[in-house]
Amino acid sequence: MSSTNEYEIRLMKYILSTLILLAIAFKPFAQGCSDAGFCSMGTLQSLNVPVADTTAEYLPHSARIAEGLGIGEQGVLIFQTTPEVNIGLGKMFSFQAKIPFTSVNGDLGKTNAFGDVSLAFSGNFKLKPTITLTATLGTKIPTNKADIIGIADIDIGYQPNNFPITIPLITFQLPLSLPMAYQTSLGTYDLVGGIGINL
Repeated sequence: MSSTNEYEIRLMKYILSTLILLAIAFKPFAQGCSDAGFCSMGTLQSLNVPVADTTAEYLPHSARIAEGLGIGEQGVLIFQTTPEVNIGLGKMFSFQAKIPFTSVNGDLGKTNAFGDVSLAFSGNFKLKPTITLTATLGTKIPTNKADIIGIADIDIGYQPNNFPITIPLITFQLPLSLPMAYQTSLGTYDLVGGIGINL
């Protein structure tokens, strides 16, 4: 093994050890892909990670519509349509904007609204002929406060002894705070960052 390779390995070990110690010391508040949309922003999505092949055709701009269907607890059905636009800013940088429209239907009610706006700025940096570093910095902007209210139908009735049917007396509607599964926005301003290495 050459001395250059040994030096690079020692340097990578030193950098990794330093990053781990800093993360432990400062107790950062971070997460993986638990929030919808974070892992598909900019170069964080696996489809966008560039290949180190310089002969590949360069496409500066693109647009697409993504469809998603989710099934949750308590009979919650979530359908999402997300238009997305990617704008190339030269061969190294790009900008992405997307906004989902979400429809939720479940036992507690229905909601239909636009979700959080996602904006991301990404860069691709060739470190070596076969190694590319990708970095994304972005934000999510809420479209509501995650406080959508549903309407629940409340039935009050009377059921005589040994009678299998309840006799309805009155029905009224009551506003009901819906749980997070029914909300179309996280209701928070978020900063998103990520780095990837393509070997």
